[in-house]
Amino acid sequence: LQFLYFIGKKGKKNKMHTEAELAKAVEARKAGNKALVAGRSEEAVQLYTEGLSVVPDDYLLLGNRSEAKLLLQDAEGALEDAKGCMAHSGGKWPKAYIRKANAEVALGRTRDAIRTLREGMRVLGDGDDRQPWLDKIASVKEVHFNVKVTHHEGMGRTLTAMKPFPMGSVVMTEHPLMAWERKETTSAGDKPITEPAPKPPVPPKETLLLAGYDETAILSTAAPTQQEKQDQQQETPATPDEAAASKICEEYGITDGVVGILFEYVKLSAEEQAIVLECCCPPIPLSPIAVILVNIAQGLSQLETFKSLGQMTVLRLMMINKVNSHGMKRQGRGQEAGIFDVASKMAHSCTPNVLYDGVDCRWVAVKNIPKNSQVTFSYNSSQFMVHSSEVRQTVLRQSHLFVCKCDRCTDIDYTRGIRCSCNKGSVSTTTDEATRYRKGTRLLDHERGLYNEKAWSCAACGGTWTDKEMEKELERENAIERSVHEMQQLKDKVEKGQYEKLKDLVERSLQYLSKDHWCYLRLCYLLSLYHYQLARRSPASAYELLHLCILWGKKYSQGLTRTKVAEAAPMIYVEWDYWMSMVCGEWPHLMQEKVSLLEAAYPTYSTIYPGEVATLGIADALAKSKRNITTFRNKVFLGKAYKSLHYDYDESELFEQWENHLADRYIAQVKQRDGGAQALDALLREGHADPAVQSVLVGGK
Repeated sequence: LQFLYFIGKKGKKNKMHTEAELAKAVEARKAGNKALVAGRSEEAVQLYTEGLSVVPDDYLLLGNRSEAKLLLQDAEGALEDAKGCMAHSGGKWPKAYIRKANAEVALGRTRDAIRTLREGMRVLGDGDDRQPWLDKIASVKEVHFNVKVTHHEGMGRTLTAMKPFPMGSVVMTEHPLMAWERKETTSAGDKPITEPAPKPPVPPKETLLLAGYDETAILSTAAPTQQEKQDQQQETPATPDEAAASKICEEYGITDGVVGILFEYVKLSAEEQAIVLECCCPPIPLSPIAVILVNIAQGLSQLETFKSLGQMTVLRLMMINKVNSHGMKRQGRGQEAGIFDVASKMAHSCTPNVLYDGVDCRWVAVKNIPKNSQVTFSYNSSQFMVHSSEVRQTVLRQSHLFVCKCDRCTDIDYTRGIRCSCNKGSVSTTTDEATRYRKGTRLLDHERGLYNEKAWSCAACGGTWTDKEMEKELERENAIERSVHEMQQLKDKVEKGQYEKLKDLVERSLQYLSKDHWCYLRLCYLLSLYHYQLARRSPASAYELLHLCILWGKKYSQGLTRTKVAEAAPMIYVEWDYWMSMVCGEWPHLMQEKVSLLEAAYPTYSTIYPGEVATLGIADALAKSKRNITTFRNKVFLGKAYKSLHYDYDESELFEQWENHLADRYIAQVKQRDGGAQALDALLREGHADPAVQSVLVGGK
């Protein structure tokens, strides 16, 4: 007994107590136990406290006082004593975990209680009865989760809502069963916002004066930003098996993050290991990557740590990591992956009704979820929600080894419109009526044995086509898609020739595809980012560039609504509005548009992310922008600027706006530098290196 008191938290030595002190503590504990059994909880707490005044590190006294305090409805005190009990017992006394879990349940922290009970099971001896612990976990899960695991034909086990969830409510929270470092970049859910917070240039004093702002102070604060500070984790030396595992993965060109699940798996209790192995694991497709994974599994199974698992279990765990793990970015940690008891059974959908927050490990309803309906979230990152069903399914098949059969993937794909040669219907700045859409995807057709299905149709002329009959159009589509993917890599850069390539792709998309194609939407998005990045680098043209950034951004927003992406994934649309509002910065000619965008974004943010930094930032920015508008006395200037942002320019007009501005600037520079009209005439005769400038100059400018 004296030795147990001698050993303290994490092996540190506590003060050595005399035999008299130890005897007094034991006497107080026995008396307290009798009072507790007799139902005199207050007396028991007093007796335990007297014993702790003599031996403060007696974990038995702390554990028993925790139980007595809980009976007196002092859950906070009970939790504090339970934590002390665990610390002074070195985490080796199973009852300490029971005490802590009971206190957490009383405080409504059922998620923490489940984790505590699982940790307690790991310290049980071989002869200890484990069933009471399993029963306790099951009872807490019934209280904590408002979803149940059900079997769905074709999808396996999924989650079903046991009650209705209104939009913005937290559907579930859960601690991971196991977590490990994930060294490759991974999505950690949909914590707002998806794009980096913009930092637009500050408007010059002349612009503020033009708007009628006659105060002496110049607005100079940019829009609120969100920047997560990544905590640097202290690296611990690798064990021999960890070093060997990294070397095996390195030989095959695979990141060693995929084997993190193995090292965490061997630390789990037998019951937890069984839960992990129950996760869905689809058959491995015959492919080069499959051969690599099998070879890696064979090598890893020879290591001492994993010999007891065998090659097939090692391979299965690697596939579970690929298919069932969730990305996480918890506070104070780096990028992680984790497996959850319940959440890892949640099904995928391209029209998800919950968002996953990988920072707090919670799932929030983005739509009203009726009782007994499936709870789903998107396995794909948000950028792929704008892509066609064909692209989304291809990505999912590579990353999660299955073909999605959600309603959006099996129905008409409104993000893959290709211009129909019938030329019937009207063509406007926002839509094309003569458009062919495909129902379903080739992957689904092949899975069902349909190879000559007339999947393409045009509502304007009533025609239908097979993929074979659309071969020429699909070749053009593939070429444009490849080029758009290449331009996507430059979205945060400004390079020579980038503008001309984007312009050419927009023109080709309008000629061969349509405004209802994800490539066109992506190009509008990229042009918006291009003008924003250029505005940061070209202060002299920032006024015009930010104006064009918003106009291209609005074309992207219109496309999200038109192609029903905004309906399938509403936060993509709302977050884009928020991003554009931040681009407006403090520029007077964009201030009314900023207010309009913030007013559109705030209701959704305040419902889904109440109290979040982004939501509070929107409220502050909205109030500040409204105050700023009142200080701008030139209302005619503001009205014209706002109206210009709501005119439906076609794409050629937007290109012309920027090219005219380029030409105006260049002409002014030539006149100032080289002696006026004579130099300009020579420029027109000789041509100019910049195609955008030259096209305008030759056009009569």
